[in-house]
Amino acid sequence: MLDFFFIGPLVIGLVCWFKAQNEEWESLAKDFSKRWALSLIAMIAAAALGGITMPNGSESSESVWLIFVGIIWFVCIVTMLWVALTTLMQAIKLKKQ
Repeated sequence: MLDFFFIGPLVIGLVCWFKAQNEEWESLAKDFSKRWALSLIAMIAAAALGGITMPNGSESSESVWLIFVGIIWFVCIVTMLWVALTTLMQAIKLKKQ
């Protein structure tokens, strides 16, 4: 279910990009898709970095590493929500025109 939250909007954005009615909608969908994809790549990179380089030492060093990866994920999710909300507001504005 969580995969749909992350991958679903990217697929929807790409479909809207290719089926855009005019340049404004195409630009909006393109910007959304690029920003969403970059946030998704950052989340994947943080998870991979955390999984590969997690220290084998004491539990305290592991928890610091998990906090680091968690902060990156939090920033990415907040960025994704911000991108979604700003895109929605722009889409509503374009729809009214």
